[in-house]
Amino acid sequence: MIIIELPKDRAKVGRLTVVDWKAEIIAGPFPALGKADNKAAITNGNPKRNPIKPFGDTPTGLYELSITDPLTPQESYGPNSTLRMTPVSGQALKAKLNGRRGLLIHGGLPGAGRRLRSTHGCVRLFNEDMKLLLDAVTGNPELLRCSISEGSKPGTSGILLESLHYEHDSADLNPNIYPEIDAPADVMAASGPAIAAPIIHAEFCIDTDLKNVASPLSAQMIDDFFAAQPKGKRSLYGIGSAVISASIANIVNASYIVAHAILETGWGTSTIYREKNNLFGWTAYDSNPGGAATKFQSREDCISKVVPIINSNYLTPGGKYFSKRPCVGNKKYGMNVNYASDPDWGAKIASIARRLERSI
Repeated sequence: MIIIELPKDRAKVGRLTVVDWKAEIIAGPFPALGKADNKAAITNGNPKRNPIKPFGDTPTGLYELSITDPLTPQESYGPNSTLRMTPVSGQALKAKLNGRRGLLIHGGLPGAGRRLRSTHGCVRLFNEDMKLLLDAVTGNPELLRCSISEGSKPGTSGILLESLHYEHDSADLNPNIYPEIDAPADVMAASGPAIAAPIIHAEFCIDTDLKNVASPLSAQMIDDFFAAQPKGKRSLYGIGSAVISASIANIVNASYIVAHAILETGWGTSTIYREKNNLFGWTAYDSNPGGAATKFQSREDCISKVVPIINSNYLTPGGKYFSKRPCVGNKKYGMNVNYASDPDWGAKIASIARRLERSI
């Protein structure tokens, strides 16, 4: 899967990383740009570069990807193939309904000072990074999915490449499309080589979009987290790989999955967990939780079977128990409306997830 993390200030660069089902890095991170060209946006009636409108910044959300043949001109798209992005959910799907078409991940001629240039809403990479990305995903269809998220707060882990500022869109190279223009002063003010800096990642909360916000956790991080707990709280050690596998297969935030398991099992101490491998209190109805709870063959069996049902019933619009937003929420919206009778269930999940993410 391709994970793209973009800063709230789209004049700054984000990063693109390719991960496998264990959330181990296959390629990247690469500098990635999700800013729309200012002049094109203004000319086409979108001066604020609203992502869900044509000629806006790159929309967040989930996409299916397909590899295209190289496009021309090379100044705009680079010498390599491109990745066509088909919207699945989030801003991406809303943008499609508003008429946005043709979004790609592609390369292109750098601007002055080897700066990435803005686009009409696509994601731009340096040409050499685009080649490495294509090498990683070609022949691996399971990787041809993309999650794009946006953050606004400094996070606790990972790296984000130093702010690289864009000049003008690739189309500006052709005076017949848009005349050459100077970049605004605020865009030109800061530029330079890519260096390590804190990743932009908003803290987990009850409103965190469980479908469109990628967790910073890997399988190893999850297992290391449990290994570091006091003796009585280590029982869930070893679920990391199953969690990440289910997260990628169903496009559900991994931090949520782990936090849910911790809460429902009391850190692996509950009878339902110990006797039935039930990590989520699945079918443990209030009237008879012990007797009604489903028994699973293993912890992995529970994760692989329950997460898809949670995804389809609680996190997908139109699902049987979906309530307004794909988040843990409270008694007004989100999973908490129908999943648990405890009005603070969502807040408890969010608190544990924050602790998880702060630990890495």
